[in-house]
Amino acid sequence: MLTPAQTPSGRVVVALHRLVGAIDAASDALLRARADYDLATVTFLSVLADAERPHALGDPADGPAERWVPDLTTLAECLGVTRAAVSKRVPGLVAQGLVRTSADPHHARRVRLALTDEGAAVVATSTALLEEWLAVELAGRLDLEALHTALTDALAALAPQES
Repeated sequence: MLTPAQTPSGRVVVALHRLVGAIDAASDALLRARADYDLATVTFLSVLADAERPHALGDPADGPAERWVPDLTTLAECLGVTRAAVSKRVPGLVAQGLVRTSADPHHARRVRLALTDEGAAVVATSTALLEEWLAVELAGRLDLEALHTALTDALAALAPQES
């Protein structure tokens, strides 16, 4: 019987799993020590920041496109968690002044989410800390651009094909 460690693809899966765990643990420790936030909070805020984008919906006659603000469902999909998990987390982030909520003028039951200036500052500071840490840790050991390309190629290869 073969084990994952005995096959090339199995070794990749195990190595990626261990790498993600190591990066998560070290990132969490760094962020707690230097930014006063945990990795889960920074991830939530970062995904929200990435999800905000100019929207392409609406009537062009209404004027220029405004920033599209994601709702609970969209953020849950981006984070890979349930809507209930996001809904449970949001009030604490609002109370901390990191996220604001608003009603969606087009859908009465939808709650839109956006970063506050403080939330955006947490994302910027955390991103800089993590970038500096990884650059130092991996300096001269890995070509980060090549690694990114290989990983995104793998993700694309594993993505469900639209028919």
